[in-house]
Amino acid sequence: MVKQEYYKLILMKNVILMHGKNTNPSEKWYPWLEKEISKFGVNFIAPILPNANDPEINEWINELGKTNPDKYSILIGHSRGGVAILRWLETQSNDFKVKKVILVATNSGDSEKRNKTKNNKGFFSEDGYDFEKIKKHCDDFVILHSRDDKWVDFKNGEENARGLNAKFLKFKNRGHFGSKLSVQEIPELLEEIINFNTRKALIVPINKKQEILIQDRQNWKKPDWGYFGGGIEHGEKPIETVIRETKEELDIDIKPGDLKNLGVSTTIRGGCKHIRYMYLYPTDQKSFNVLEGDGAHWLAFDKAGELLDIKNRFNETVEKIKKYL
Repeated sequence: MVKQEYYKLILMKNVILMHGKNTNPSEKWYPWLEKEISKFGVNFIAPILPNANDPEINEWINELGKTNPDKYSILIGHSRGGVAILRWLETQSNDFKVKKVILVATNSGDSEKRNKTKNNKGFFSEDGYDFEKIKKHCDDFVILHSRDDKWVDFKNGEENARGLNAKFLKFKNRGHFGSKLSVQEIPELLEEIINFNTRKALIVPINKKQEILIQDRQNWKKPDWGYFGGGIEHGEKPIETVIRETKEELDIDIKPGDLKNLGVSTTIRGGCKHIRYMYLYPTDQKSFNVLEGDGAHWLAFDKAGELLDIKNRFNETVEKIKKYL
């Protein structure tokens, strides 16, 4: 496929986000998602849903309908917004389909029974969702749910995944995908929308002088300077990759608890899409046994920014690092 046709296909895709209760599209990880997918030519729509503190299902369904979803649309629902998506799909004609549905920390359809609360204005019912009717309108469902979600129990995610025959992404410490996130990003969600050509996990060691350790590659490979780390292998989690790569390149053993999440950095070059999972590693170690490249150097942020490839991407990483200092 020629490049022009490739981009035409990307532009046909659109993402519609239905936010949760007690929030709006300018909060949580929603602005990050819009910024990221916009880099890749994907249209983003996030209606401000009415009466978010005390929503009514028909009002939210009407707002979703106004966005005109079609066969190229990816629908994303967070918490109560996911309920609205499923209730809207229940009402569609038999020949209607959307491309994909992604539910983040979404309630089951009978949550009023499980949580012993009132009906909540049509969102929940005693019979729950009509999964068979819903599945007529989409062939690709994805569920994201965390076991420590205190607002919507993990059992809700399990029930929805079973009923929808969905891909189920399970987490241990993401809570309700809100304030508990150390960085307001959900990379796994982004990867369900964008098919990245390369996936890497990189480490950023930092010392008490607020200097970071970067790899000297001048006589090894391009670019001349970079982070330590490498490609994520099949079946590997990013944090497992960065631990493995750090051992292979710096000959040190680190544990997940030693690392701080810096989110992801994404770029597109020549039609190829790249995602890098970034981890901060505070350390008192002064020197390392560098096993790959021409060495390593401790550099202040401004000096490192002069050497590292794509300065704007580095500046974004520095801003994330400063939140931990």
